[in-house]
Amino acid sequence: MALEARLKEVLIVEDEDSLRALFASSIKQAGYSVSQVRLAADALAVLKRKTPDVILLDAVMPPGQMSGMELLARLRENEVWANVPVIIVSGIGDLINRDAVTRLNVRAVLTKPIAVSELESTIKRILAHAPAG
Repeated sequence: MALEARLKEVLIVEDEDSLRALFASSIKQAGYSVSQVRLAADALAVLKRKTPDVILLDAVMPPGQMSGMELLARLRENEVWANVPVIIVSGIGDLINRDAVTRLNVRAVLTKPIAVSELESTIKRILAHAPAG
């Protein structure tokens, strides 16, 4: 009996409910498994249970909350999550520090608003170049 191939897992970290739902729906339709959280701190709880194949991360979170960039720095400090591909999707994508993006090994920065087709093709491209896990 052949083993079923595991669906690639995408973790969405997005505080805007409607966008998170749109991203989740389109990513599921593209054939991926999806976990989703509203806040960066919530992503840490998910990561303690399972490591996704790629993380879709909003850089800006509500005031008083851990930012997406803070979460990214924590990911890179943890050997289990250090190499998980991260795609930043943000309304301030054009303003994000490119040195930090390079240093923190971000695979792509997409600026909102974004077409779901661009999001899907970016995920597909990054996962095609990720080591098999």
